Amino acid sequence: MTLDLTLDLTLQERQKEKERRGMDSFLNGLREREEKEPENFWFGHSRFQIPVRILSYRGRAESRVLAYLYERAGQVSFYSETTVMIEVKVKEEKIAELTGLSPWTVSAAINGLEVDGAIRVSRHRDSVTGQVKTSVYIPLHSQTQQPLLSTPRIYGLCHENRDLPYITCTREARREFAFMSSVGVQIYLAALALASKRVLMSFAVDRDEWRAESALGRKAFTAGVKECAKRKLLSYSRNTLTLHDPRTGKPSVRGKASRIDHDNPTWEFDFNSVQPDEWRLVLKKLLPRFEAAEGSDGWTHTDLSTLCPFCHKERGFRVNFKDAKFQCFKCQNFGRLGQLTQRLLRVTQMVRVKAFIKEVIAEYRQRKGNAELFGEDEAA
Repeated sequence: MTLDLTLDLTLQERQKEKERRGMDSFLNGLREREEKEPENFWFGHSRFQIPVRILSYRGRAESRVLAYLYERAGQVSFYSETTVMIEVKVKEEKIAELTGLSPWTVSAAINGLEVDGAIRVSRHRDSVTGQVKTSVYIPLHSQTQQPLLSTPRIYGLCHENRDLPYITCTREARREFAFMSSVGVQIYLAALALASKRVLMSFAVDRDEWRAESALGRKAFTAGVKECAKRKLLSYSRNTLTLHDPRTGKPSVRGKASRIDHDNPTWEFDFNSVQPDEWRLVLKKLLPRFEAAEGSDGWTHTDLSTLCPFCHKERGFRVNFKDAKFQCFKCQNFGRLGQLTQRLLRVTQMVRVKAFIKEVIAEYRQRKGNAELFGEDEAA
């Protein structure tokens, strides 16, 4: 009896030691991921995180809608001023436009996601017609079903809310979903899931492991791989899976090796020190035809004259000089005015962006000083 009790205690201790080692391994992997992902994984791309539960929808409409909502949720989280419950306000028609689905399909997908506990929906109806004007979507934690909270100026919505595991996706790739079949979307999401686990853009993976991750049959799996390869989103050869830059269709070269260090590290330039009038001059230099009145909220009005410099569509592009932000409702480009300046100058080195802005500001301040000294006529 004593021997049996001793053996039972020994087995329990071994089991506890095994569990402890497993937990330590998980935590070490998590810490390594925390350090590694921001440095290398999809470096230089606009990225966002989606819970791995998205794979359960096998690339169907729910997958596309959920991916879009988490893309928007990541934006809301990053640009929030304080830690709040994340709410994504958007019309179903807008979701349909940006996902390539019909409004009816989007409505059905949203209902399915709500039933599954992936999101919570609050619908605002017109008091007269009773029709839904807009809806507020609240992403929920995969395990606890609690609303996700924002993390101001910190990347990684799922990571910061500990909604694990998750998939890291890029905005450019998410837009491709609108033109892909359901098996193509599922195969690409499965590839992203495998890459997110390894935090690598190119890695060895067995074909059966990839197919098991996608939960598709052999024929559907083969068709999906061919579609992704045809769209140049990835390549698969000799059991090596490589994710491509969605813009170029080639392995991404936006890593640290392609960056050039600051010419003068001691020279500091703070974008937050740039005043609204100075941002107006910078934008005027880059977009001479841009003329738009500002509203009470600080944003410029979108009209026929405010063409987006990226998609070249009307009534979508607007700027907030006070908060140093820009946004386009048509192509979903958004960000800080420093990033806009970089893209319009078509340079990769931020030092050149800062030098350009500094030059514009210096010229403006010199003219302003001359005007005060000699009068407006002499300064002109």
